[in-house]
Amino acid sequence: MDNAIVSEVVMKLVGPVEPIGDSYADEIRLNNLKHLTAVIDALLHEVTTVARCCDDRRASCRIAGLTAKRYLNELGECYYHEPGER
Repeated sequence: MDNAIVSEVVMKLVGPVEPIGDSYADEIRLNNLKHLTAVIDALLHEVTTVARCCDDRRASCRIAGLTAKRYLNELGECYYHEPGER
């Protein structure tokens, strides 16, 4: 499955999210953003569920769990900034 295609399909379903400075359009885009963040939350929940398998005795479950856990750790590092840092 091509990740770019999946992302493109999601964005076509959700609609544009970046504000453009027009009150009416930005209200719609804010609503789209709320839908997008709900989808992201649901997907992160799925990844978190798999991450709980990182200590599983079954090798395939453990590998999936470690992969998910590593992703979540990298995600946290990517978006965490020290106070005053950007």
